[in-house]
Amino acid sequence: MYVSLQSTTAFGRMMIELTKNTVEAQYTTANGYKADAKVSAGSVMIFKLVTAGYLWRVSTKMYFWQCHRFLRH
Repeated sequence: MYVSLQSTTAFGRMMIELTKNTVEAQYTTANGYKADAKVSAGSVMIFKLVTAGYLWRVSTKMYFWQCHRFLRH
């Protein structure tokens, strides 16, 4: 059981790191977004004033985009 938990934790850490790297690379001003996304402790923060509606649309898009990436692998 202990080995199983270690591998699950390692896999979870890998998924978090992959998510962090891909979100920060995709959601940038260079790619047309109003601000660069910064992932910290599992949360996505955008360090610029944006409207709540814009933030909701981008967050929803991030969620589905990242879920699709995991389902492909």
